[in-house]
Amino acid sequence: MVGPPLRVALLQRVCPSYRAPLFRALAAHPGVEEFRLIIGGDIPDSKVRSAKDLSGLPVTRLPTRFYRLAGRVVPHHLGLGDALRAFSPDVIVAEGESNVLSYLSAARVRAEAGAALVHWSLGVLPGVSLPPHRRWAKRLLYDQADTFATYSSFGREALIHLGCPPDRIFVATNVGDTLSHHAAARSLTLSPSEARRTVGIPDRFTVMFLGALEEVKRPRVLLDAAGHLADVNFIFLGRGPMLEDLSEAARTRGMEHVRFFGHVSEGLETTFRAADVLALPGRGGMVISEAMAHGVPVIVHQADGTERDLVEHGRTGWRLESASPNDLVAAICALRDDPQLLRQLGARAQERVTTRFTLDGVVDGLMKAIRAAWRRRTR
Repeated sequence: MVGPPLRVALLQRVCPSYRAPLFRALAAHPGVEEFRLIIGGDIPDSKVRSAKDLSGLPVTRLPTRFYRLAGRVVPHHLGLGDALRAFSPDVIVAEGESNVLSYLSAARVRAEAGAALVHWSLGVLPGVSLPPHRRWAKRLLYDQADTFATYSSFGREALIHLGCPPDRIFVATNVGDTLSHHAAARSLTLSPSEARRTVGIPDRFTVMFLGALEEVKRPRVLLDAAGHLADVNFIFLGRGPMLEDLSEAARTRGMEHVRFFGHVSEGLETTFRAADVLALPGRGGMVISEAMAHGVPVIVHQADGTERDLVEHGRTGWRLESASPNDLVAAICALRDDPQLLRQLGARAQERVTTRFTLDGVVDGLMKAIRAAWRRRTR
């Protein structure tokens, strides 16, 4: 027996636009009797901010105080305990490490009210070795949770390695609204050549970067790779603290084949159509599934763990041994020089995120964690 519909509170720092479709789908799930999204204010001087349109979502917005801790801005949602008690959830789903103060507040309310708690996070980033004090801090958080929902199979392995019980860990592979992106791609009538003319670049092989221009995403590595491939377009979409320095470096080096488009909110499907591959030398996540939904294969090294589920080397994309400029150049050349392989990668990538890894799959993973948490608490 699955059990009765549950009252679910979802605690997040903010609700970005890419999360809104997921939360609407979760709220509409037949296993959810009533849903409440609880968020705070936008994080100052960052891209962590809520979407302007949250229509169709029952939202409680709380005033937020911000603290700086170990180089990070940590939010604290004021009045969170009262908001949770007023809603009286059966299960609380909360961000863990990224919203630690509010997570601990939710754990306290959980203990008082007998609600269940789901810890939702990516686990540990690929390539990161945790020092003992950070392992201890994570275990302190994990000990509060009834179950865990994690972004990827890699995240599941990381949680098991940190001592979390395997039967309480559920994978909700972190993808965007891939079916909507696929529909946008199908509705576009432009050819790749026409799309390149539309965005104002020469009609030739094109490498795309999409994301914040910050150190963890390693855009400079891609710019260095572009220095070896003057006959390839390199387009950077996004803003961030490195934008001015990267633009100046490209100008100084006379790299006319490199363009910086800034933030693109409208017509993104046209830019995807103009691109042959998406290169992600550093961190990232949601953009992988979005590019694949448009039939654009991804070159990736160590992102957020979802690449382990989505990008199968030589079949749905290209996995790098290292994020060096030389490795990037070799991958780009391999795909540029083999158009048939490029087409096959794009088709398989699109099939993977429109059949196996969709928004419904994320909801299914979250609901499994929610149900298991509720069963554990009611026992």
